[in-house]
Amino acid sequence: MVNIQRNISGTKHLAFIGVFLISACAFKTPKSIQQLGSNASSTPTLFPSPSMTATSAWTPTVTPSPTIIPTATPSPTIIPTATPAWKLIDDFSERAQGNYIYLIEPGGYSKGVRKFYPWSCPMEIAGFSLDMLVESTGKTGPFTALLDLHGLGTVRSWYAQIGYHFDENQLNYFCQAFSYNSDAPRFWETVGLANYDTWTNFEIEVVPIEENWQYAFRYLINGEEVCYYEPTANWDGDNRYLVSWRGFDVWVPDQKNSGSAAISIIADNYYGYDSPACR
Repeated sequence: MVNIQRNISGTKHLAFIGVFLISACAFKTPKSIQQLGSNASSTPTLFPSPSMTATSAWTPTVTPSPTIIPTATPSPTIIPTATPAWKLIDDFSERAQGNYIYLIEPGGYSKGVRKFYPWSCPMEIAGFSLDMLVESTGKTGPFTALLDLHGLGTVRSWYAQIGYHFDENQLNYFCQAFSYNSDAPRFWETVGLANYDTWTNFEIEVVPIEENWQYAFRYLINGEEVCYYEPTANWDGDNRYLVSWRGFDVWVPDQKNSGSAAISIIADNYYGYDSPACR
């Protein structure tokens, strides 16, 4: 629709130029020249000619401006939909300290994905958000702490994730998506540096589109889009378009913390769609 408005605006602009040129020509049109008589030599002429023959008044020829028919430009592939407001599904108030704490002790093992209820939803309403904080406990081994959107394909699974990534003594934000059912490369983007002991809101939105895999992922940090990924057509084969879970995960290479201090992540305020279609 933006291009249509631009073309219509351009038509108005050309029409204005046409009227301006016609007006300019009319302003320069000489007054009607009187028929010269026998005393023509005593009458000043505006446009003398060698024959001194009276010159008839010039009438400008108006050339109509070309008619430009605006061409409708196809809309973006994202299907505009009215996004309903998300609901606070769980603030973890029944947990200790009013928050849910995911803790990996030194030398301990990751406890796997914590699934949030309702976790299984149709694709178009599977997005959710979560607040997370990484505590500065000291030296830890590599890890990622992330929102986990997980779906099933015909053979194996796909994932869309956003959160923290710690490696080489640096804490960063990141986005990623990958499918075990296709040869498409893993989507990964490092977004920027992250701070310890600071709450950050992470969000994944599922966007219906018209081509390829029929859905795309928007990744947001504190309400601002930082990544966008549109899977290829064969990203997951004949996908059921059903998200198996929405959850929170701390992943450690080899499932073991190699650092000398605990990895401590706090999560709070689980927002998402609360629909009878979810379970």
